[in-house]
Amino acid sequence: MKKIEFKTKVISNCELYVSNTARKLSAETGYPLSKALLKVSHFLELAVFEFIRCELSTDSDLVALKRRYISKSKLANSLGTFRVSKKRFCVLKTVNSINLLFFDVAVGSKVTGKTSLVQATNFFQKILDEANTNSAIVTSAMFDEFIDDLADPLKYDKVYIDANSLRHAVTQYHKAHDIKVANSLLHFHTVLGYLPHIINESPFGRKYYRGINLQGASKRIRQDALPNAIEIDINSASNEWLMQQAKLYGLDYSLIAEFSKHKKLVRIGIAIDVFGKNYSDDEFNNIKQCITAIGFGARMNNIRGNAIHDIIKNGVRRSKFTKNWFIKGYCQEMVEIGKAVYRANKDQLKDVDCLYSVTKTNRKLFKKAKLMAYLYQHFERDAMDTAFAGFQNNIKLMVHDGCYAEGLSDKDIDIIKRRFRKNSLTVSVGG
Repeated sequence: MKKIEFKTKVISNCELYVSNTARKLSAETGYPLSKALLKVSHFLELAVFEFIRCELSTDSDLVALKRRYISKSKLANSLGTFRVSKKRFCVLKTVNSINLLFFDVAVGSKVTGKTSLVQATNFFQKILDEANTNSAIVTSAMFDEFIDDLADPLKYDKVYIDANSLRHAVTQYHKAHDIKVANSLLHFHTVLGYLPHIINESPFGRKYYRGINLQGASKRIRQDALPNAIEIDINSASNEWLMQQAKLYGLDYSLIAEFSKHKKLVRIGIAIDVFGKNYSDDEFNNIKQCITAIGFGARMNNIRGNAIHDIIKNGVRRSKFTKNWFIKGYCQEMVEIGKAVYRANKDQLKDVDCLYSVTKTNRKLFKKAKLMAYLYQHFERDAMDTAFAGFQNNIKLMVHDGCYAEGLSDKDIDIIKRRFRKNSLTVSVGG
């Protein structure tokens, strides 16, 4: 007697959910089954993506309870609605009520008021557990905006981290953003073995990354993620460039030079002048931020929305800062240098589109601040590329005027320092 063989196929939890829910949706609303299958499939996909993303910024104790803080309004808007006859249905509410994936624990959150604490059902948690080990799903969830870029290896860099070091360190973090970034790095290390950094080249000269990336993370995270790397930074890169320009055009740069040599002492003196001898750490950091903002072109006025106005909220303190003798002289030197650089370079760079701003009346204005940024960032990029030529395999991460590198010998570091000196630059090397 011939043996009968039964051909069977294992149905995944996702397929089971989509088929069962679509049939119920069609039966209860009259929506065509073919369209119901597409709606339910899209709902499940976006729900999985949202839970994966939100897991990274949700307390681990809540995640263990199958709970997440998610934006239900954002999810609902992404899913949209569908209509049967003259009645319109919200996809999120309708599909989730027919076959529950998650339910509310608390609406709104103490952080933003816009997210809800929800709990996954046991069945949905099984789907999430499967999804979290699938590199394609995790990548799509975290980089859905850049999925086309990830199809081209030339459009992203692979950044590798020390997962054990970062996993130990993240338990000591308190800032929500640091926790989210660190958890993202760890998540990708587990699934992919690296974190894809989507390249975003600036026309001004710098190489940035889009999405979650280590370059944009705090210094603490970078050090914890790359514990075996040494950090090599150009000392006062922007000030050094300004001083080079001042020498070129025969201008005074004595206060800029003073700040480059004695940054901390200068900041302390200004902090005492603005906040008094008993200034706090936050107030000292405000001084640092303001001086940095000036370097990026912040104006010394009292207009709301100006960087200085936003950093020092108190009007009296802000006035003391803008009237400080050192700050006034420092800014004046920068203004004079900026004028000279602008006059010398505006004609030869007049065809560079990124140096223009467009007014409300569609009039194009050539901007001095943009020209300064363009020239400085290209100087910075060229200096870095020249100094690290031949050492690309040692570089773990580039951070504009610095980098994290591994495996460099003392001789290698001396070569790099010598190359920087040819550009009249010095560097700090730290562990």
